[in-house]
Amino acid sequence: MRNILLIHWRSNKHLHFQNRGILFKQSSKYLNTMKSTATVNKPIKYKKFKLDMDLEKKARILGLAGDPTRIRILCLMFKYKKACVSDIADSLGMSVASISHHLQIMKDNGYFLTERIGNKICYVLEDNDFNNNLKKLICG
Repeated sequence: MRNILLIHWRSNKHLHFQNRGILFKQSSKYLNTMKSTATVNKPIKYKKFKLDMDLEKKARILGLAGDPTRIRILCLMFKYKKACVSDIADSLGMSVASISHHLQIMKDNGYFLTERIGNKICYVLEDNDFNNNLKKLICG
């Protein structure tokens, strides 16, 4: 919507103007603060945002983090940095198979690294900017 301001006349340090058919009277001092709002809005020329591989990767990674179980896994990992599959499953009250499936998908997309300790597979949180920003977003 465009703001159109019709200025009528000045008298004794007051400005008389009309906006949408309503007549107003304001001091000249007020006019200086109104100059920026009285201009007609110009159309903005927006930059083109093409879909590229980097953007697709970010969308996929953010989509993975949107699952409630994965958010719980991430919050646990942000707190402890490293945990084994069985410990995560116990903490979340879910089966090892289900947690293992989620962790494998997240590992494949750069959230975690794995290490074997005896017969256990443990996951270590990747230290990168994406995970640090995600921590601020989902876990406060």
